[in-house]
Amino acid sequence: MEIERSIEGGSARAVETWRDLAPATRTAIFRAAPLGRDGLLGLAFLARRAGDPGTFEETIFRLHRRGSEGAELAAAVYARHRGEALPEEGYVEHRGRLMTGPERTAEIAREKELKEQEREAIARMRRMEKAEKVEEVIEWVHLLREQGEFSLATRVLRELVAKTDEAMGAEARRLLLEPLLASVPLRESGDPERRIDFFILGDGYLGEDDHQEAFLAAARSCESILFKRDPYREYASYFNVTAVHLQSQDEGVDREPGGVEKDTACDAQVRWDVITCNPEKVFSHLRKFPEAMARDHQGIVIANDFAGVMTGGGGVVSLSKAGLGVVHHEVGHSFGGLRDEYDSEPGNDPEKAPPPGRQGNLPVRELRPNLMEGSDREAVLRDAYWKYWIDAGESAWWNKSKVSVFEGGDRRPFEVWRPQAGCMMRDNTAFCVVCMEVMVKQIYRRVRPIDVLEPAAGDVVIGAKEETVFQVTPMQPFSHDLEVEWRLVPLGRTDPRRPEATGLTGVSEGQGDVYTRIAQRIDLDGRKIHGAQLRAKDMEPGFYRLKVEVRDPTPWVIDDPDELLVDRADWLIEVKGE
Repeated sequence: MEIERSIEGGSARAVETWRDLAPATRTAIFRAAPLGRDGLLGLAFLARRAGDPGTFEETIFRLHRRGSEGAELAAAVYARHRGEALPEEGYVEHRGRLMTGPERTAEIAREKELKEQEREAIARMRRMEKAEKVEEVIEWVHLLREQGEFSLATRVLRELVAKTDEAMGAEARRLLLEPLLASVPLRESGDPERRIDFFILGDGYLGEDDHQEAFLAAARSCESILFKRDPYREYASYFNVTAVHLQSQDEGVDREPGGVEKDTACDAQVRWDVITCNPEKVFSHLRKFPEAMARDHQGIVIANDFAGVMTGGGGVVSLSKAGLGVVHHEVGHSFGGLRDEYDSEPGNDPEKAPPPGRQGNLPVRELRPNLMEGSDREAVLRDAYWKYWIDAGESAWWNKSKVSVFEGGDRRPFEVWRPQAGCMMRDNTAFCVVCMEVMVKQIYRRVRPIDVLEPAAGDVVIGAKEETVFQVTPMQPFSHDLEVEWRLVPLGRTDPRRPEATGLTGVSEGQGDVYTRIAQRIDLDGRKIHGAQLRAKDMEPGFYRLKVEVRDPTPWVIDDPDELLVDRADWLIEVKGE
């Protein structure tokens, strides 16, 4: 089919098959067509699958207005989308959206409160006469932004600039231009020092309420979409996610062709239909969250514009607001370092090179972490670095799909080989076994299996009539538990920290015996806490080493030479005699 896209100063044509169209492009085509009730229903499902919450909400609202049957269909689809039972009173309309009756009541109350705050802002500005009150107003602006009252905060700042001289209004002018407005936690799983921190940032959104509300809705949808697929779903408790409100001076993003230039917070641009952003701009915003930047700097940018091809790499994902449905794939690039597994260069740039033909003489070469290159299939099969998956056989292929070498990948149809026929990195289905193993290992490179130890690993003294409980709280995947094993090693009566401990009076350390005086309990957050009880009355006086090993038994990883999925801790224990 032939597609004509409007661009600044004209239009561009491209010929593409329906199968090759990006979900966001398919949605845009349907939006442009006159639709009846069934067409609106189809568009709603298409928008939901594409990860386009704005079009989904708009379409469901339009469907709700198509008579009683349309209203019933819209209500049923919307309830399923929200993951709730259909309210007895149904959904009501308010400002172009569907919501429950109580939600509309709360929204009307919020709007009324906002008007009161606006009146208070005007009165406060009129009373402001002394320089020391400027700081109070600035503090109030920060509070307004934290509460999501961005338009009011902007209005107050502009009033402040107008009523003060250059020196007094300097901070107000800075805040009007400062991109960072506020942040909102979307997923709080634990201490940033022991979690992977993802930040979802908006680009091309103005500092007004409607723009920032649209961004936050998109960020919530993006987070929800990401954690509905594995491994993100299984290891969701290993992640924190924060939405970062950024204001851009212009709406939308740069576009080429057309010469459209916008002043935006992350310098996103769409070239033909491929969206990218400026990683340094993204990281400059993330550096304002030092507690997370110390360990990670994964950013997902949602641009207030449209594009057909999303991108990811180097810790940054670039999405259009209608392209959230491929976030799993792009995070595979940015977080896992995975290569594309499809056969051709995406996008409709007329100057892009056609896919290369078969050369016939390429030597075998690894394209880690998920592809191989070479002309001779048998040689590639023999040398494939995922041969351990092939040799493991069907019983290890948890997705019930054959592991071998399949031609096509790295945007080339020939002489590049992938491990399985389908994969998230090829067709946005589930990850293949090799890519899943890469992703799980990447998670464990950043988050260790042991979350909390009590007491902290080190030296512990147990008095003659005392007992001590040692506790470990492992990380908690969604559908399986980590394995915990305790071992106790007797070391004799000589302090092993002394040089003579290696002599005849001491005992060299070994593995020890599995310790069985253990128990489990569930904390208030639903996590399992494993404990080992040591009682002096059950032990000879002397020194012991208590060891704990925590291991993830997931079938998604069968080769772990670096023991990323294993964590160990130990205590040196001195048991006192009578």
